[in-house]
Amino acid sequence: MGDEVQPLSPAGVRLLASGAHRPGDSSPLPKGWSDASVLDVADLIRGVSYAKGETTATPDFGRIGLLRANNIGDGLNFDELQFVAKRRVSEEQMLRVGDVVIAMSSGSKSVVGKAGSVKQAWAGTFGAFCGVLRPRALLDAAFFGLFFQTRRYRSFISDASAGTNINNLKREYFASLQVPLPPLAEQRRIVAKVEEVLARVKAARKRLVKAPAILKRFRQSVLAAACSGRLTAEWRAQNSVVVDGADDLPASWRRRSLSELCEDFRYGTSQKSQKHGRVPVLRMGNIQDGRLDWSDLVFTDDEAEIRKYLLAPNTVLFNRTNSPELVGKTALYSGERPAIFAGYLIQIINGPELDPAFLNVSLNTPAFRDYCMEVKTDGVSQSNINAQKLAAYTLNWCPIAEQREIVRRVEAMTSQVDRVETRVAAAGARADTTVQSVLYKAFRGELV
Repeated sequence: MGDEVQPLSPAGVRLLASGAHRPGDSSPLPKGWSDASVLDVADLIRGVSYAKGETTATPDFGRIGLLRANNIGDGLNFDELQFVAKRRVSEEQMLRVGDVVIAMSSGSKSVVGKAGSVKQAWAGTFGAFCGVLRPRALLDAAFFGLFFQTRRYRSFISDASAGTNINNLKREYFASLQVPLPPLAEQRRIVAKVEEVLARVKAARKRLVKAPAILKRFRQSVLAAACSGRLTAEWRAQNSVVVDGADDLPASWRRRSLSELCEDFRYGTSQKSQKHGRVPVLRMGNIQDGRLDWSDLVFTDDEAEIRKYLLAPNTVLFNRTNSPELVGKTALYSGERPAIFAGYLIQIINGPELDPAFLNVSLNTPAFRDYCMEVKTDGVSQSNINAQKLAAYTLNWCPIAEQREIVRRVEAMTSQVDRVETRVAAAGARADTTVQSVLYKAFRGELV
């Protein structure tokens, strides 16, 4: 009983035989294809209802796994499962291979409608905010599941889901949703072709997902080499600079504190800013990856605040307070446009022996991150590094000429990494486009 496949409804059989066109689409389907209502070729089953406190995070005796909306993403995942008493689950609510699990209700439009197919046998069920479409006979389950990964389906869901506080998918939505269906043998040929392409895309994505971590390690190694003297060893030899020194540093290098090399450490304004105004107020969110991001700004028109906190060009901004992983971020302000800065930032005014760009490089090294983790003061919900602790930091210092050569080389190598990151992002976008292109052709009869 539980594993029997239900036949198509009479309407579904007629649709498969009709060769009808898509409603609203002037291009005909291939011979032998038809558009069918989802509910003419599949059954909609609602998920298991349960009261608060009736589920557990552990698979105790008499309980089975229960999929929820968070388990639907790029397919189905079985992370962070909840477990429900098996007595609450009907036979039809036990998942079967070929079932399409759908998030039927959510407060987020990006979640409602998410779908994933059950591809392997799994003795589990699904929750009340989900539903299952179970394909009937004369329909290849894998082909049916592919339809719910198409842009056509996502566009339909975007239009159909509605609600003041919550988005719900109703049965009538699936009754009106049309899926293009070829004969069964062609369905299977299409699935084989799509899976062949998707396997290549998956392999490419697997390689691409490793790229950001590799590039991040490369950036860190460049900064570490820059601030240890290794990056400019050849330059020193060419410029007759003595290369042998103590403490693993070249002879021309020294360990010097920021209090020696900097003239001042200034806190920013505590006044509230506004969405519109004349002068931007830079905040911690504007410091990204050692640079200033000007895309999300707030402003001020307060003349007294502008005069008091106007940033001097070619100085470094330091984020003194936030969560442990964010405190200590820095960026160079080169004077791109007049701006002031918020109170949770510190402006570092460098002296004549310290190039500001070299300072920014030094403060983005793993060594400085380690220092920040050592000296941060834990508050209730965030960490803080004040000006005194910042001034006490000792960096690897070299003469100005070498500092500027280091900056030039780091910027050149960073630009190369930026270009690679752009190419990686473009490759990821092409992978997504390829998948949708293949699915588009698959459901127009153009793939095989």
